[in-house]
Amino acid sequence: MMSVLAIRSQFTQAADNAEFPDFNNGYYYPVDARLRLMRDPERWAMVVELLGYNPRGGNLFDVVHTFGSCLTSGEPGFRGDGSFLERVENMDEAEGDEETYTGAGLVVRGRRIFVEAPTGTRRSRPYACSSPRTVICSWPTPPSYTGGYPEICR
Repeated sequence: MMSVLAIRSQFTQAADNAEFPDFNNGYYYPVDARLRLMRDPERWAMVVELLGYNPRGGNLFDVVHTFGSCLTSGEPGFRGDGSFLERVENMDEAEGDEETYTGAGLVVRGRRIFVEAPTGTRRSRPYACSSPRTVICSWPTPPSYTGGYPEICR
């Protein structure tokens, strides 16, 4: 059943547990975000994706938050079981020994993207220099969720 109270309850619980999407997260440099909403007369689902560079993880991560009345697994909010999806496939090649950009470009979903950042730039800067649309266009396209996304709604 879909009701405003039930939907708001999921959001409140996720916020109370620090599992609601946090656009000011101090652990990564944000690049972009996506919000997907799906519903039919009986079910609803919402997926929030936050794309950002995480210096500790050394990669560009897509962090997935799911909510809905038809989730196939887990609780609403942040999914610890696969919510961090690494997007740069060649991070070892793209970064140098000093955590700097090598100029090799970034491989995302098998496609090499060259960014406008000089060789030797600090590791997080190439993502800021790159157009977010360039990186986002390399994301899986909705609504298939093939490319590493879990099936979220039954």
